[in-house]
Amino acid sequence: MSRFIALCCTLLALGSASFVLGQGGETGAIQGIVADRNGAIVPDVNIVVKNLATSFERVVVSKSNGAYNVPGLPPGNYSVTAELRGFAKFAANVLVNVGRTTDANVKLEPAGTAEVIEVNAIAPLVETAKTDVGGVVDNRDVTNLPLNGRNFSSLATLLPGARPVSAWDPTKTRMGAVSLAGAGGRNFNTTIDGIDNKDNTVGGYVQNISLEGVREFALKTRFSAADGRTGGGLLSIVTKSGSQDFHGSLFSFFRDKRLNMNDYFSAHANKPKTDFSRQQFGASIGGPIKKERAFFFFTHERLLEDASLPVEPSITNEMQLLKSNGIVLYGVTPVPASVIPTPYKSALTTLKIDFLINRGTPRICRGTRAGTGWRMTGPASLI
Repeated sequence: MSRFIALCCTLLALGSASFVLGQGGETGAIQGIVADRNGAIVPDVNIVVKNLATSFERVVVSKSNGAYNVPGLPPGNYSVTAELRGFAKFAANVLVNVGRTTDANVKLEPAGTAEVIEVNAIAPLVETAKTDVGGVVDNRDVTNLPLNGRNFSSLATLLPGARPVSAWDPTKTRMGAVSLAGAGGRNFNTTIDGIDNKDNTVGGYVQNISLEGVREFALKTRFSAADGRTGGGLLSIVTKSGSQDFHGSLFSFFRDKRLNMNDYFSAHANKPKTDFSRQQFGASIGGPIKKERAFFFFTHERLLEDASLPVEPSITNEMQLLKSNGIVLYGVTPVPASVIPTPYKSALTTLKIDFLINRGTPRICRGTRAGTGWRMTGPASLI
């Protein structure tokens, strides 16, 4: 297993733009109170929190006031079990989201009442453990909501106070940006799996990732000093991981001018629809490298777009006049054209490896390639 992981990391590092070490911060937490059927506090109860996909687990003991708290949990589905002599075993299924604390109170029944008491816990609508202001776009939204262009940052506009804006960097116009509270889109910090992803020169993102590789993300407009590094907002992205079973997907989306309506002004001027064709397609696969120890997730997405911009007839006539008179502009002979082609092609690839040093210490190694360069992050501890 260790040789396989080392090989994957070496392959990702070849041609990489940078290698980053960091402390993972894209986690959630579970907390609750342990009590019996009459509401009396029960201390010293062993509580086991286990990730259902990877078998990562944490063990805690309830305090003298019956409270327990399990921080630093990677987002996912968890089982919470509690056992104490004289009581029936308690079991709950809990969904943990990035940056959120989910309440899972434990109610112990006397032994013999039932062999196992099972409940389902969900994240509260109002979080009482923090004063942060923001929201989470979870995996269900990322998977099911339609997106023109499949840019995950567009989903951030579902959250209060956020709106889409153009990227400040002219080389990143396809990556998009988010404006918070009416700002210009440069004053927010972005992290992916706890690793800094902010362009400190012009703001916005350093690297882009495929929508197929995004599990969920959280956007905060008010947060504690523990997050910091920005006076605006905080965008925390969590990528998908492999699990105990193999899962994969194939997808393809397309747009074509034959399916579009002509805009009002072009139709009024009897101008035809401009050329436009876009295909987005790709695949993903994830699964175990070694059961309950190491997992991988891989995704690749391609974008092929053929489009064009119409040129005003008056400009075309001026260019024709310059050419006929032999006038050269900046060493270039003018070439009249009624349409300017604007093709665009891109490829996004992500490979992520999760492995457990022991049951309670996960590590990640992730490489992302956009176009021709790799950007690699890892190993990040999610403690």
